[in-house]
Amino acid sequence: MATGTKYYSTVTAVDAAGLRSSPVSSNGITVDSTPPVPVEKLNFGPNLVNNPSFEQALGVADWNVSGTAEAVAASGFATKDGQKYLHLHGSISQTVPTQPGHKYQLTFHARHVEKLSLPLQSQEGKVSAPGLHKTFKLYQRFGTFDGSGSSDEVAQNWHQHIYYFTATGSESDITFRSVGRAGMALDQVSVRLVNVSTQRESDGESASGLVHVHTSTAADWHVVQASWNLEDLESPIVKYEWAIGTVKGGTQLQGFTSVGRSTSGRNENLHLQHGSSVHVTVVATNAAELRTVVYSVPAVVDLTPPVISNIQDGVEPDDVDYQSTETFAASWEVSDKESGVSWCEWGQGLSPGSTEISHFQSTDSFSSSSKNLTGLIYHGQTVYTTVRCHNQAGLESQAVTDGATLVTSPPDSTAAALRVASPSQTPFPAEDRYQSAAEQLRFFWEGFSDEAGIDHYEVLY
Repeated sequence: MATGTKYYSTVTAVDAAGLRSSPVSSNGITVDSTPPVPVEKLNFGPNLVNNPSFEQALGVADWNVSGTAEAVAASGFATKDGQKYLHLHGSISQTVPTQPGHKYQLTFHARHVEKLSLPLQSQEGKVSAPGLHKTFKLYQRFGTFDGSGSSDEVAQNWHQHIYYFTATGSESDITFRSVGRAGMALDQVSVRLVNVSTQRESDGESASGLVHVHTSTAADWHVVQASWNLEDLESPIVKYEWAIGTVKGGTQLQGFTSVGRSTSGRNENLHLQHGSSVHVTVVATNAAELRTVVYSVPAVVDLTPPVISNIQDGVEPDDVDYQSTETFAASWEVSDKESGVSWCEWGQGLSPGSTEISHFQSTDSFSSSSKNLTGLIYHGQTVYTTVRCHNQAGLESQAVTDGATLVTSPPDSTAAALRVASPSQTPFPAEDRYQSAAEQLRFFWEGFSDEAGIDHYEVLY
């Protein structure tokens, strides 16, 4: 019998006299001799969310607010993207265009809001989408690798959250809701279509690299989430089972657990060791009880952000303190021994850590970058460059230069005055413009000015 063909059976009863009953036919059975076929994810579509980082005023065209929602202007680690983040005390929602039956990735960054009148404690938020209703954590006590910095610096770390949902209509509602008296901070929201490739040939045994794994860590909570895609044209896939281990096919962290027909899994109750590897195994079973096993590539657990060192203004061996051109550059060194550096971005401002001159943009390389700031800065202003680098685990760190001052005009000598003090070898003072000493000359000056400051004076005899 051919795979994929539906066969029907017909039965007729015949008695001893040779009389026949009316024929009765079955509802058919499909022959499926092949297991589910894995499909590889290629990429994600564009962000479907309007005003995803709350840089524009909240309006009817994008976010619908219930309660209090304020776009707060800030810089540095206080924001995840751009110059603003949302302080939410209530709920906020947006309707995005979707395609029924397609899978989407929902990503956002959240952190707790500091309230001096409230003790620093665990806080939560809620997110919902079609078929998705989750409660996520915002903050817990410092973990092993989080306690190295000050409490204020650690408290402002953003936590990335990634979920998947399947659209049920041409539009999908995405809703965020705060829990607790302090509310929550929200930034960089995205909803992207998950694009997939054509089917891969399967030998019925296994396929590697077709389970996409993401790990996230904040203080003492550790999350492993995985996404996959398999298809079966002959019989439906009836269930998926997934496991998490420290070796390929292992179950050391989680035994095989059924998620039904869902094509993603999430475990928030893990304790991951820094530098270890996470392997996810998925078993897909179709209606004919044929199975396909797919594996992820190892995901390295990285609990530490990249290390940025030797940051300085300019690309010369020595740090630049003053410059006459409006093209500013910076150089630095960055490393991440565990997961590697993913990308770096930089911005410029008039105070350390600020980016009001130029918002964060991707750098030219992992070690240096330059930018023309003509028309954005003026003579005498000091520009501070902030560099922020991200690793493959989604953690980030930043460093700031000590600043470079733009000098485009010479010092102003309009009010300058030079006075010669004639030394006298007698008890009587010498007349102006005359002196008897031939070995020395004393003079004083004042009144030179420059907004950028005067570095030194040169005297010409």
